Amino acid sequence: MDRWLTYAQGNKSCFRLDEKNIKIIINNNEKCHILFKDQENCIRIQYKLDEQLEYAFYVNVNSERIITKQYDTNNEMKFNAKENHYTIIAFVRDKFKNTVAKEFQLSCIEKQSLNLLNNSYLKDYLKKSSKISIENHKILVTVGDKKLDHLKFAYYIQLDKQNIHKETYSGKHLFELPISEPGQYEVIIFCIDLLGEKFSFNKQINYYS
Repeated sequence: MDRWLTYAQGNKSCFRLDEKNIKIIINNNEKCHILFKDQENCIRIQYKLDEQLEYAFYVNVNSERIITKQYDTNNEMKFNAKENHYTIIAFVRDKFKNTVAKEFQLSCIEKQSLNLLNNSYLKDYLKKSSKISIENHKILVTVGDKKLDHLKFAYYIQLDKQNIHKETYSGKHLFELPISEPGQYEVIIFCIDLLGEKFSFNKQINYYS
């Protein structure tokens, strides 16, 4: 069936449409997927194919659809962002009406917070404001003095220079790990921003059981 469908569509079937090829560009920036609060934001879909395509958008907040852009040849939409988080679903349709979609999770920040996207400033700020402690036989780590939605964190924990635990990247700026053995614990905190740039810093603490 798949083979005959390909023939019927002149060898241009839905199998050449792939969500991995959908790119989203926010305010003319290909890498930084953030929206600016209380401002008009421009969202553009990019999909390279040797024919004219049609595009559509859903804009959701907390699983509720607030904006729908119907299919047409315009690959842009603009809207005023007021919430902290948005889900954008981008649709691409070819001339055979084959459709592919991709979902993007976007954070919305105040424009004056842009300095927090500067890694040299951010690393210094996080290193100074982050805290490590031991309570009830647990290591507790707080990264920064507030949650920054445009960052993700990973945690490597060492006991006397030996790796004992790894926590993969997530948006959690609070981390805890039960411990039982005495010694010097070191938490290596890895950060990645919306541009995909990474940096890390360490926090140490001694534990006496």
